[in-house]
Amino acid sequence: MKLSIIVPVGRPETARRTVESILRQGPCPALVQIILVGAGLAALREQYRDPRIQYVELPGRLNPSATRIAGVEHATGDWYLFVDDDIELEGSFLERLTSVIAGEDHAGAIGARLPGRERSYFSRVTDLANFWSQQSLHSGPRDWLYSAVLAVSRRVYAEVGGFAPELAIGEDVDLTRRIRQAGYRVCYQSDLVGYHHHRRTTLARALAYGWQNGGLAKFQFKGDPQVRAWSAMMVLRTLALSLVATVRENGRDGHDFYWYLPGIIVFYCVFALSLEWNYQRCLIGFLRAKGKTSSGGQPAARNVFVRKHVDSSDRGRRGEALFFLVMAILRENILLILMVGLLFAVLVSGPCASE
Repeated sequence: MKLSIIVPVGRPETARRTVESILRQGPCPALVQIILVGAGLAALREQYRDPRIQYVELPGRLNPSATRIAGVEHATGDWYLFVDDDIELEGSFLERLTSVIAGEDHAGAIGARLPGRERSYFSRVTDLANFWSQQSLHSGPRDWLYSAVLAVSRRVYAEVGGFAPELAIGEDVDLTRRIRQAGYRVCYQSDLVGYHHHRRTTLARALAYGWQNGGLAKFQFKGDPQVRAWSAMMVLRTLALSLVATVRENGRDGHDFYWYLPGIIVFYCVFALSLEWNYQRCLIGFLRAKGKTSSGGQPAARNVFVRKHVDSSDRGRRGEALFFLVMAILRENILLILMVGLLFAVLVSGPCASE
């Protein structure tokens, strides 16, 4: 078995820590090359002259998915190990990884545990909320993995088509889900550790990261574009599913997890709102594109007020556009509004009835 390590370099100043953690690894006969791929590699090239390092200089900065693809084009190993440039591998990582690969008959992808290096409250909240599926001390199968530290079989990577270059976010989830759908095992190994220097150490940075991840809506929308207005139920659904998944995977690791739960809830509230906001942006762009490319005008919509809102907005009729937006939101959330109204009526009438 031969192993190629691929490091997409977008931050040369932090990549040094990553490169040094790789070079400090114990003897690993399987390691055949370390590929550093990105723009502005001159300083790294000058500092690290290890013969195993191959520098792939790009003309400009690409998204992480496209950068990894450029690295794969130069890889010769039977397995690819993708390591982000803010990761520090534990000392015996490569030795353990080769042992895991040798013991897995049908593995397509293997992910590592990703604890944050910084130990502030909000750094740990980011670990448990944003990288929740790779924090547990218990190994096991996963529906998907993160690419911060991700080993993928060369053959499986080629079979499923590799990273999608157009995805700037969620590309790792997309790839590993396709690997699993192709019938291969997607494995999480808690004894493989890559320390993550994500630098989300304050409330503002953690919440900004949660909002940024709402860009996953583009991936969500691509698969099943549904024409609908802002939906409070979708926000609540995202919040509930995220919390359940995080608690299920990490709640059994000790009581310390629950100390971070309030911060995790706030993080997921921001993420759920951002996901819905970005979904609506995708929807408006979708409707406008359809209107321009289809001779029949706008397509039929589940919520006709959404279509009228976009039409009025495009014509510059702001008041009318606002009216249709409000109507669309009311129609989309009418069931929830009625349920809240009924609950309020029961709560208000209860004391009166007892008097």
